[in-house]
Amino acid sequence: MEEKVEKRTPLWLYGLLDVPYGVVTTGLLSTSLSFLLRRSGMGVGDIANTVALLNLPITFYYLYAPIVDFFFRRKIWAALVGCGAGLFAGVGLWRLQSHPRQAVVLIFLGSALATMVSAASGGMMAALLTKAEKANVGGWIQGGNLGVGSLVGGLLLWLAATHGNGLLGAVILATCVPPALSALLVREPHREKTGDKLGATFVDMGREMARTFFSWKNAPGLLVLVSPIGTGAMQQLMGGLTQEYHASSTQLAFANGWGGGVLTAIGSLCAILWPVHLNRMIPYVGAAVFYAAVTGAVAIAPMQASTLIVGLLLSNFATGFAYGCYTGLVLQTLGEGGKRQSTKYTLINAIGNFPIVYMAWLCGRVAVHFGPILGPRSIAGFDAAMNLAVVVLFSVWWMAWGRRRAVA
Repeated sequence: MEEKVEKRTPLWLYGLLDVPYGVVTTGLLSTSLSFLLRRSGMGVGDIANTVALLNLPITFYYLYAPIVDFFFRRKIWAALVGCGAGLFAGVGLWRLQSHPRQAVVLIFLGSALATMVSAASGGMMAALLTKAEKANVGGWIQGGNLGVGSLVGGLLLWLAATHGNGLLGAVILATCVPPALSALLVREPHREKTGDKLGATFVDMGREMARTFFSWKNAPGLLVLVSPIGTGAMQQLMGGLTQEYHASSTQLAFANGWGGGVLTAIGSLCAILWPVHLNRMIPYVGAAVFYAAVTGAVAIAPMQASTLIVGLLLSNFATGFAYGCYTGLVLQTLGEGGKRQSTKYTLINAIGNFPIVYMAWLCGRVAVHFGPILGPRSIAGFDAAMNLAVVVLFSVWWMAWGRRRAVA
């Protein structure tokens, strides 16, 4: 009698269902929004503030994301909030030119719903994947998030040269809905009926925070996650510097969109090459070395279109590799088991997302401080310096304590 083989959800499908999150956060917020805001007359400092504001949901979504552990299966949640994220962000982009404040509110809501896609997919990965699958899924997740998101961002920038924001909003909606519905293909069992209530989840959340954040075992990984490794701050803000670098929207679309998106996806998939049994912190910090070299070179290179193009292409690859390693590190810190996997995943992921917000804001402050002459260079230089600082601190810790701990 033949033994029944369990059918597994292919890892690439998790990358596909994360696309709405990537379209909103990467395609719109990170890749194209700075250019669109600068085109509307906003200064670099205000652009940085707006980008940081719209990225805030990725740092506090653990306060509302636990709802995906209730009422429906997580794949249903992923489909619903993915479609909603595309709708709000798309309408917000359509209203950007005529009603900027209303547009910011709508895009903020789209960003908030997009984070719930991440919570639902993260919970499914934590609950359904084996240890080996968790180590390898990061490349697919970041390929769908950063790779596809960057491609959509490039499309938005290309269309922006000849079309209005209405068409751009329609593109956001069209690229969010089909991938969101792909979540329904995940092989997720029906929820077991329990007596748990939503309020009890917040009690569990407090316990998970205590177990996770006050564990010496997790402390090094959490500190690395909260560090500014490969946040892509330079990429987020350089879209608003095309005038200073004498670049066109088409060149930006290629460097931070299509070409950058392909290199981001390749970088993300390269994270799969790291052996499953080895600590994920090492390649993550290693990505900071390459990222710092790229941003440092941009800081001292001539301010011309070729610098923007090459710098963005290489930094997209470095960011993709860093984010691919990042997902593996989050799941490594998450560990095995636990009833509230979505809750715990969002807590850890929120810590890892916080650097995206503070680096965008800090780079904007630095640019304003140094003025219109040195300001554009200072964005890349500050990004490089922060990554180098992390590498130095991690190297000291690894040589003094981390290596012995890994052997033990």
